[in-house]
Amino acid sequence: KLNMNNVKARVWVGPKSIEISRLTSRFHEGSMKAEVLVDITDKGSSKVGFTVDLDQVNFRPLTEDLFGYKKVEGKLTGKAWAAGVTGKAEAWVGAGELKIENGELWRIPIFGDLSKVLGTIIPGFGSPKARYAEAKFVIHDAYAELDDIKIDSLVVTLTSKGKYYFDERLDFIVQGHLLRKLFFIGWFLDPLTKIAELKLTGTLKKWEWKTAYLPIPGL
Repeated sequence: KLNMNNVKARVWVGPKSIEISRLTSRFHEGSMKAEVLVDITDKGSSKVGFTVDLDQVNFRPLTEDLFGYKKVEGKLTGKAWAAGVTGKAEAWVGAGELKIENGELWRIPIFGDLSKVLGTIIPGFGSPKARYAEAKFVIHDAYAELDDIKIDSLVVTLTSKGKYYFDERLDFIVQGHLLRKLFFIGWFLDPLTKIAELKLTGTLKKWEWKTAYLPIPGL
């Protein structure tokens, strides 16, 4: 379910293609702009290309509609493009960037579990709210590759890179940097980053966090 209203667009339907241009819409209390081109020459599959631009989208109803999450606050802004062939995951390419501000990111189950794990290394880690996150990604070979993920809370900055496969498999490395926002103190403590390095594997439905270097009871 995608909550769109006040939709405006120019639509052109030809014998072998469909073009949607200048699409604008209110989208979960924010705004969306998009361009879509569909080539229907081949009856067995379609070639699709699109761009999308999101601004100040309310993250709470969006994640509730898509994933059933409750009370995940934040404002989502981002842009992306992609092109490929329907039914052929390996044929898709694309790129984009996302930013979440004023968030409650620990309420996302996968991140909530992470905060509990890091809380065993850094007492009280999960208490400060994770308000900000950003990520850039590229799409190719049936997966999205993310190499510049950052999540900020008052105490710890998380950095991450890895791959999300279109069959929902996860393969990420996550590092926790203590007090990185305080330049001198953060620089002094950054060698401890390896203590809080974790691996994320599994799938979106059944994920698993593992420490890379330091064994923790229960993991």
